[in-house]
Amino acid sequence: MIATAAVLIAAAPLRQLVYSFTVGINDSTRDSSMSNHDAYENGQTSDMGTITVDVTGVEGDGGLVLSVAESGRNGRSVSPTECVVYANTNIMCGSVQLAPEESAVLRTLNPKFLDLSTLDDKNHWHIAPPGSGVTIDYSAAKGPTASTVAITGTRDEKSSQTMIHSEMTYTYDASTVVPTQVQEYETIHADQGARNSTTTIDVTAKLTSDSGVKH
Repeated sequence: MIATAAVLIAAAPLRQLVYSFTVGINDSTRDSSMSNHDAYENGQTSDMGTITVDVTGVEGDGGLVLSVAESGRNGRSVSPTECVVYANTNIMCGSVQLAPEESAVLRTLNPKFLDLSTLDDKNHWHIAPPGSGVTIDYSAAKGPTASTVAITGTRDEKSSQTMIHSEMTYTYDASTVVPTQVQEYETIHADQGARNSTTTIDVTAKLTSDSGVKH
């Protein structure tokens, strides 16, 4: 159970979101520790299915409390995990490591993620959570309907051995404060001395059900 501040949690979900997703993962590794040649490994993984998000409350510090679960056709099913999502896109799930397609969907779900009043004159905003090693840049433009916003962004995260670069595109519904479509392409470079790897992750997700929208 996550508890960082006063939390308001409903006995039943306040809102349920269901996204259909596809994910493709490519891994390429070079091991130069051999005395006379480099060894190369390549692998591919893909899956499709649904991600279900149950919104259960709001923390005193504005964090959105939710449960996320995944059902994949090719073995990527994940049991429900409780997380807190913040407006700066931080996701806290205790010691649980989310699947990349889950993270791609959750990052923008906090209702304070998009604040049109804070955009600069180029409809841009910047996020750099202190101590995270992460920098994010977003740009917003008018979407295909009156209530939608087209958002593009880049996310960079650096550590001593890893560099992660992500490119994101969202169709965001300002009236329901959630993305209806998510696309994220992530490249991970890991340098571990003689062993180097590059992983690319391509995620597409589309909102198929929202209990908060009345038809």
